[in-house]
Amino acid sequence: MIFSPFPFSNHLKYDIIKKSNRGYLTGIFEIKKKLLGGSFSMKQLTIKDIAAQANVSTTTISRFLNGKYDSMSLETKTRIEQIIKESGYRPNNIARSLKSKYSRLIGVIISDISNPFFSTLLDTINQRALKAGYSLLISISNNSASSELKLLRKHLDNSVDGLLINTVGGNNEVISQISQSLPVVLLDRDIEGLGLPVVTSNNRQLMEDILLHLKEEQFDQVVLLTEALDTSSIRKLRADAFQEICARLDFEGKVFEIEPKNRKQIEKLTAALVSKDRITAFIAANTLVLQALLEQISKKGWQIGSDLGIVSFDDFPWSSFIGISSVQQDSVKIGSEAFKILLNAINTDNASGKKGSECEKIVPGRFHIRQSSINKKRLEP
Repeated sequence: MIFSPFPFSNHLKYDIIKKSNRGYLTGIFEIKKKLLGGSFSMKQLTIKDIAAQANVSTTTISRFLNGKYDSMSLETKTRIEQIIKESGYRPNNIARSLKSKYSRLIGVIISDISNPFFSTLLDTINQRALKAGYSLLISISNNSASSELKLLRKHLDNSVDGLLINTVGGNNEVISQISQSLPVVLLDRDIEGLGLPVVTSNNRQLMEDILLHLKEEQFDQVVLLTEALDTSSIRKLRADAFQEICARLDFEGKVFEIEPKNRKQIEKLTAALVSKDRITAFIAANTLVLQALLEQISKKGWQIGSDLGIVSFDDFPWSSFIGISSVQQDSVKIGSEAFKILLNAINTDNASGKKGSECEKIVPGRFHIRQSSINKKRLEP
């Protein structure tokens, strides 16, 4: 019996055993044919072979494999695609990267994968990368500056062509140095003073929309609950905007930094802020904070709209079902624009990623008003 070291499905394992009389290697090629599609021969085709079959130059094949179709006709492109599909040809990316300066690999570093905002962001970037012929090296820093530094080194060791990063802060000098020789685009969070391209939401305007609404609803005070401000430039920007706008509107506002997993901290804080005499509106900086807040509301038996109001800075399909007022950031557009800027920088050999492109790309978000931010006491006779 032949044992495969790979976790193939049962019918693929059976194919290896069934074909063992013709040799183990033949069975492996049959598996590759099932996994990758197309036909397989014991001898893989080369670029020269494909060029000969397509009746074009090897340069044209190389341009096709690198996703550069501008100089070839649709007929030529279609013919090459068909030959590659039927032959099961797969380029040797390691060899290609040695011959050229490109690895066709893009690095993505995310701060916190538990935040649902990033799952949509990553999915969008992945789709754009696949379409452009790139693979992703995805890493999670878990809001740790030291982890982020290690990941930056790892991505450089893997010779990525460009880097998309949602930084936690603390590595500004390193990122600045990297950007001198490698295209870098910041996701959502800016690094002040570096002038790197960043794609983010219109956070200040969205915060103003929220506060104007809560002021109109006549809440007695408003509280911004956020995770640590020193690990996120975007949190600090929102907190600064919150305080500035509250002062301008003569609206009593407070900012509290919390750890969403520390339920005792949140229980103590909300107990001190929720009062029968005054109705407080809470702004949850993200879904993790919102979840912790909703748990306390359920535990205490508070009534949303009567005992307190809620707005979340994250919006997902379930927000509308439970009536949570929320900000909808366009994570799909943010991911698309960030990848577009990075790809342009790679294709134009633009190390900084900012020449000839906008340094800051603002993607408008929307504030959805629902029942959770309606002050029912105001409606009482």
